[in-house]
Amino acid sequence: LKLGPGPYQAKIVTRDKNSGRLGSLTHDFEVPALTGLRVSSLVLSDRLREEAKGGGPEIVARRRFAPAGTLHCRFEVYGAARDPATGEPRVTAGFAVRRADGRVLVAAPETAIRPGPGGSLSRSLGFPLDGVPPGSYEVIVLVTDLVAGGVAEAREPIVVEGTPGS
Repeated sequence: LKLGPGPYQAKIVTRDKNSGRLGSLTHDFEVPALTGLRVSSLVLSDRLREEAKGGGPEIVARRRFAPAGTLHCRFEVYGAARDPATGEPRVTAGFAVRRADGRVLVAAPETAIRPGPGGSLSRSLGFPLDGVPPGSYEVIVLVTDLVAGGVAEAREPIVVEGTPGS
């Protein structure tokens, strides 16, 4: 489905075959203009796909995780300028996970993203959830275009729940 830039709302409705109960989910989102430096939505998961299926985080429809294992993140970068000398983009990316009170749980400085086939720019990363106190957090990815000087970011709220196995 191709959408032009602007605000949208998606609504999904489902019915349980056994009970006949209905459920729905509404999601508001913004489609950015297809110009300039941009970061995709963050794919966050506590599970990985098998390598035979492409590896990387398994897509899950939740943002609540147990305080155990690893939280995996994957994102793509679009619209980076190309270096006139090499013809390739020069982009760095870093991340942080911030608590609701503003304190940083974990962070990694910006490092270079090497272009993949066809010049694609993507990164996968992960950080441990073992022992993370329950509460609200925000995953923040910061990307810098070293050729054009632009900066873009993506943010995604998550919740760490209860205790492992609860």
